[in-house]
Amino acid sequence: MPKADILFDKTEFVLRMADKQAMTMNIRADQITTITFQPTMQKKLFKKVPSEVMLIKTKGGAGGPGGGADGMPITKEALESKEKGSWDKAKKQMLKFAKDNNITVHEDNEMWTPPQMGGGGPM
Repeated sequence: MPKADILFDKTEFVLRMADKQAMTMNIRADQITTITFQPTMQKKLFKKVPSEVMLIKTKGGAGGPGGGADGMPITKEALESKEKGSWDKAKKQMLKFAKDNNITVHEDNEMWTPPQMGGGGPM
């Protein structure tokens, strides 16, 4: 499971993600068009449990590096892999960051599912 950490400043935040290889992104407020919070389901052992995802859409691309049509996803599990309760802290900081920088925030009730890799159709 990927691990993530967010550090906030007044006009940008730094997102560090590590799965197989660590990646750090500085995302300025003027690059962000919307931030959406959506429910999702995450696999945990042999079952799926309710969770939440933060989708960040940027200008010039749906979600910047690694983002799909929905935006760049940051899951609750990725943030809480280092410290329990860090999702609520990051969500509160993101809402303040969005308000301070006039970024549109959506709370969506529709279930988000991660994009599927590959397609497999006739070639």
